[in-house]
Amino acid sequence: MFLISDFMDSGYEAALRIAGKRHDLIGIVLLDPREMEIPKVGMVAFRDAESGRQRWVDTSDVRVRSTYKSFRARAQANRRSLFIKSHLDAVEIKLDQPYMKPLVDFFRLREKRW
Repeated sequence: MFLISDFMDSGYEAALRIAGKRHDLIGIVLLDPREMEIPKVGMVAFRDAESGRQRWVDTSDVRVRSTYKSFRARAQANRRSLFIKSHLDAVEIKLDQPYMKPLVDFFRLREKRW
């Protein structure tokens, strides 16, 4: 079974573990490089997709960009750790690059393990 997501949410961990115990679950992780760093463009209004709340952020502030980059790196490390601890496979697909090579490489590696 394939689960295709950016995994940029929280609260899915228990369901992922349960599904992984019952199925051969493979995470297809979609990574958009534009979401890894905030560009330096000045004041920007950000809106929370779930709550609708809006907040202005000064993206030219180096602390803002650094904090966001650290947050994204920790989230990515936590997701990788979750998959490892749950004994689940995952393949990361960068949206700015062709997807065939990472998929082929992943399935070749997986075939060798079996």
